[in-house]
Amino acid sequence: MRALLFTVAALLLASPAFATLGDNGMTTYTGRARESDTLVFGNQVLIDSAVEATLDLSQAMLTGTYQATQNDPPTEKQEVEVECLNSVAPEPLNWPMWCPGKDAKVLSWNDKSGAIHRQITLRPQKNMTSTMAIWFISSHVLGLMPPVVEFQGNHYYYYHLWHPLDHIESTWKIGPVNPLTQHGLPLYSLIHERYRNPASWTYSRHYETNGWFYVADSIMNLLKNRFVITMPLLGIPTWTMIIEFNDTPEGMVVDIEVIAGIPAKGYDERN
Repeated sequence: MRALLFTVAALLLASPAFATLGDNGMTTYTGRARESDTLVFGNQVLIDSAVEATLDLSQAMLTGTYQATQNDPPTEKQEVEVECLNSVAPEPLNWPMWCPGKDAKVLSWNDKSGAIHRQITLRPQKNMTSTMAIWFISSHVLGLMPPVVEFQGNHYYYYHLWHPLDHIESTWKIGPVNPLTQHGLPLYSLIHERYRNPASWTYSRHYETNGWFYVADSIMNLLKNRFVITMPLLGIPTWTMIIEFNDTPEGMVVDIEVIAGIPAKGYDERN
């Protein structure tokens, strides 16, 4: 019976969104090797977790042991203190990296469906506009600019300039789409990043992202000066990141929200 359930679950979860897109396995870049305790979050991890959960649910229902549980009530937005890493970009850049508290405000809350929200609002960036940010993203998406750019006389892979310590690789491709649940261009973005822990997190494991993300409502969102990526399963967003660029008199403000789980009102509560 368990083998039969596994087969059914695997067929259901072989969503068109992942038919030809998987982890690329690249660990190139940086001088920072992957830590031995690293959890790599990618498409296969999501599928494996969903298959396991489907099997457990099916078995519980067949054996009469399933018990429904109610989500915890939603929580109010609360500011979160995050330890600063006091990082400096490698030479010859030598940029002091921004810190939460001083350069960014971090909020956290849970919605009524149980999804976890984390919002980061960066301080205004002078001489930057939302038009410039959208041009930079869309130019690379459309292949109008080479992946290697010249900056201050040196050549860099452009994704490394976004974050010289954590970013490893990013690329774009047209992939499969589920027309019933996904709208807009079937555009996917590969994101490969390796994260560092504060010194005080001595007993915490390390994390890395390496997977393909669906670019949600790509044209509509770029016209609204934002960029939204999700990792859907059967068309349902299980992980979402929204990046908004807003112009202010002090400069451009970047607002980033990450949603772990299925959001109660979608990724845009205003629309």
